[in-house]
Amino acid sequence: VAVAADPDTSVAAVSSDLPALSVVDLAAVLAAAAGDRLAVVADLEGNGTTVLAARSGVDLAPAFGTNSFEIHRRTGAADVTASAGESVRLDVDTVASLRRAAEIGLGPATSRLLDRHPGLLG
Repeated sequence: VAVAADPDTSVAAVSSDLPALSVVDLAAVLAAAAGDRLAVVADLEGNGTTVLAARSGVDLAPAFGTNSFEIHRRTGAADVTASAGESVRLDVDTVASLRRAAEIGLGPATSRLLDRHPGLLG
């Protein structure tokens, strides 16, 4: 919708399992990605993708999942992981990663869920 309204708009696909995502950390990644045709951020394990950004006029074709970081790099995406704070890289795939996200600070929806189900943290 944004691209249809303004074809000069850059776009980004952001993983939905980043419960500790900080606006400051995401803004830093998007600023770092602004100079690249395509840019990618690796998850903390280094093999998955948490953010894929494309400059205006470049097709965004996310390939999230196993080894997605390497897949995006092979398609020409610049690695901007160094600009990413932990909150942008910490996707929740395990109970341990959920615990770490809770230590960093969760958003309101995840906090409410954990308040109702404290056993989810193991």
